[in-house]
Amino acid sequence: MFSKAKNTVITGGLFQMQQIHEAKDDESQQAFMDVLQPKVALGAFHDSAERRDPPRCHPGTRTHALKAIMDWVRRAEKVCMFMWLYGPAGAGKTAIAQTIAEQCRSSNLLAATFFFSHMTADRNNERSLCSFGEFAKGPLLLTRALDTQLHDLLISPLNKAAKENAPEFNSRPRLVILDGLDECSDARTQLNVLKALAHAAEQLHKPLFFFIATRPEFYLRKTLSKAMGTKTSRISLDDEQHPRADIEVFLRSKFADIVDDHPAGPYLPDHWPSEEEISHIVTKSSGQFIYASTVMRFIEAYDHMPPERLRIIFSAAPVAGNESPFAELDALYLRIFSAVPTHNVENVLDIMSILLLTPGVEMTPSQLSDFLAYNPGEVYAILTALHSLIAIPSADDGPGRHLYTFHASLSDFLLDRSRSGEFYIDKPRAYAKLTKLSLKQFTSPNGTKEALKTARMIFKESIFHALIDTTLFCDLISMDIIIHLSWLCSGGREEQVSVDRTYWQSGTVFAWEKIPTRTLFRPLDPDVQKFVAWLQRTSSPASPDDYLLHHHRDAFDRWLLSELEEYPARLGRDELIAMLEVENISAYFNELYAALVNIVVLYEWSPGWHGRSIPIKLKSLPNPTLEVEQYLEILRSFFASEQRSGKHCFHPDKNLRLVSSIVLFLCLGRHEEEDNFEDVALECLPGILLRAAGSPRFPSRMSDFSSSAMFARLRISRQLKDIFFKNAHTPLLGNFSTALGIRNGSNQPYKKYVIRYGVTAD
Repeated sequence: MFSKAKNTVITGGLFQMQQIHEAKDDESQQAFMDVLQPKVALGAFHDSAERRDPPRCHPGTRTHALKAIMDWVRRAEKVCMFMWLYGPAGAGKTAIAQTIAEQCRSSNLLAATFFFSHMTADRNNERSLCSFGEFAKGPLLLTRALDTQLHDLLISPLNKAAKENAPEFNSRPRLVILDGLDECSDARTQLNVLKALAHAAEQLHKPLFFFIATRPEFYLRKTLSKAMGTKTSRISLDDEQHPRADIEVFLRSKFADIVDDHPAGPYLPDHWPSEEEISHIVTKSSGQFIYASTVMRFIEAYDHMPPERLRIIFSAAPVAGNESPFAELDALYLRIFSAVPTHNVENVLDIMSILLLTPGVEMTPSQLSDFLAYNPGEVYAILTALHSLIAIPSADDGPGRHLYTFHASLSDFLLDRSRSGEFYIDKPRAYAKLTKLSLKQFTSPNGTKEALKTARMIFKESIFHALIDTTLFCDLISMDIIIHLSWLCSGGREEQVSVDRTYWQSGTVFAWEKIPTRTLFRPLDPDVQKFVAWLQRTSSPASPDDYLLHHHRDAFDRWLLSELEEYPARLGRDELIAMLEVENISAYFNELYAALVNIVVLYEWSPGWHGRSIPIKLKSLPNPTLEVEQYLEILRSFFASEQRSGKHCFHPDKNLRLVSSIVLFLCLGRHEEEDNFEDVALECLPGILLRAAGSPRFPSRMSDFSSSAMFARLRISRQLKDIFFKNAHTPLLGNFSTALGIRNGSNQPYKKYVIRYGVTAD
C-alpha cells in the first residue's frame, strides 16, 4: 500500500499483510526486518507451508454462502465494513475462509489473512501484531497496547500513503480475513481485538474491510450484533444454508474417490455404500462437516478395507491398537468442554443429560432454570463456554425458544467413557438423578404449573432407564401415582370426533358430522400401560420380592374405579370389560373396540337405523391398544376380584352385551373390503358365547335376535355360520343358530369371505 515497499510482512495475533515499508536505507531496513522476523507467525498465511493441505469447500458445496461473501467483497460502496461468518464447532467455517482467501488472491482482492489456531503458540494470541512504520520509533513499539500498535503501524502509514499516492493506493486490495478469532487467547483478548479493529476502521481514510469467521460465542455475538451491529453484515451457517445437501454431495464424491483410488477399489461390492449408509452419515453429521470429514478420513485409509471401516463407524466397535475413528472429533469436543470452569462441570453435565437423554422434552432456558433450581440467568453463565455446541437462545430471541445441541454425535462422545473421560455421562445414574429432581418438583410448594409439567415429561422419559437405588425406591413409594396416572392419560378428554355417516335411501348419501363423544378409555392409554407394568416388575434393591406396585395397589384401584365411573356406561363400559376376558385379546382389541364404539354411536345418534340408516364409521378414532401383556394381567386380576372392582367385575351379563354388540355390528356395519372384522369374530365369538351362557338373560336375548327382520337378512360368510351350525344341537346355541336361519344339512358351497358389510335391499 506504500510506495517503495519491498517484501515486508505484516503479522501478529490478528493478521499478516504482504505490503510495504519505506526505509531510509538498506541498513535500517535490514535492521527493521531482523527485529520483525521473530514476531512473524508464518503459519497464519492462508497459503503457508505450515498449513499444508488446509480445509477447503468441496466443489459444489457452500455455494450460497460463498456467493454472498464474494458479492460483499466486490461491492464498491460498502455500508458494512465487517462481515461475520459464524456457526457451531466443526461447521466448516475455516474451509469457507480458506476458499474465499484463495478466490480473492487470484482476483487480486486479498490484502491480508490470519488463521488463528489454539494449537500453535504464535497463532493463539494477539501479542505479536507486527506491522511496519518508521523504524526510528523503535522495536519496543511491538510491545505496546494493541490500539497503539494499530495507530502507529497501520492507521498512520496507510493514511499517509492514501494522501501521497491516492491513485496507486486506491487500486490496492483491502480485504483482510481473520479466521478462528475464538481460538485467540481468551474472551477479553478477543473482544479487545474486535474493538481495536472497529476503531481502526473508523480512523482509516480509505478503510480496510474485514471478513471474520468465529464460533457463536456469547461475548462475540453480543459485540458483533450490538456494539458493532451497524457496521457488520452477518452470515449464519444454519439450516438455511442447506448443509445436509452439501454434506451428501461431499460424501458421494469422497466415496467415488475411494472406489477409483483405493487399492481395493476394483474389488469393492457393487452399489457400495448403500443409500441407507450415506443417509445415516448425513443425519449423524447434523449439518456439521467435521463429522462427515472425520468419518471419510477414517474410511479412505489405504491400508484397510473401506467396507470394514464403515462397519466400525456404524457399530462403534473398538479398533485394533490406539486408533480411533473419531479422534479428531473427540479432540474438538474435549477442548471445548475443558474450557468449562471446574465448579460448573457438574451443572453442565446435568444440563447435557436433559438435552441428550430426554429428547422429547423441549426446554427454554427459563424452564431449565426452574427444573434445576437455578437462579434467574444462571443457565447462561453455566453454558457460556458451550455456545459452539448448544443453541442457547438469548432474551432477544423472544420467548419459547428452546435449547438443543448442534451435533448428533455429541451424545456418542459423552456416553462413552473411553472417549469423554471426566465428562462421561453414566446413563442409568443420570436418569436416576433426573427422576429424583422430577419427584422434588412434584411436591414443591413453590413450583409453577409450567415447572410441574416439565418435571412430569422428564420423569416419563427417565424413570424406565434409571438406576433404582434404595433412596430412589423409597421416594417412588411416596409418590402420588393417582395424579401421575391422570396426567399420563390427559389426552383422553372429551373431543369432537369426525365421522362419516352413510344413509341407504334412494342411493347413497355421505354427510360429515361432528359427534361429541369420549372415545378413549383412559386406563388403556399406552403410557399408563407402560408405567403400571413397570411398577409391577420393579423391586427394592434391598428386597427382590418387594415390588413397587404392591405399595401402590390401593391407589391404582381407586384411580381405576374413578375412571370406570367417569366412562359412560352407554359407551360400552361393560362390553369393554368383557373384552379383557377374551383369550389373546391383544391381537383383536382394535377391531372389537371399533365395532363397540360404532354400535354405541348408532344407538345414540341414529335412532331410525332400522332398514334405512347404517352405523357411523369413525374416521380418525384414537383407538386404544393393549400393548403390554403384563398390564393386561394386572387388569384381569383387578376385574376378577369383586372385592377390588365391585360392580365392574367380570360377569356373564357383560359378555352377553358384548355378543350383542358384535352381532349388531355384523348386521349393520359398513366397512372397507380390507377390514377383517369377521375374521376376528370367528376367533372370539365362541369363547364369548360360552362365558355369556351363564347369564339368565341369554335365552331371551337370543329370542330378540330371531325376531329381528334385519338380523334375518344378515349376510355373513359360511365359515362364521358354521360356528353356530356345528353347535346347533346344544341347548346353549340352538336358539342362536335358528335365529341366524341355519338349517341342518345345508351344503351350500363354501366361498372365501370377500364381502362388504352393509344392509342390502332384499
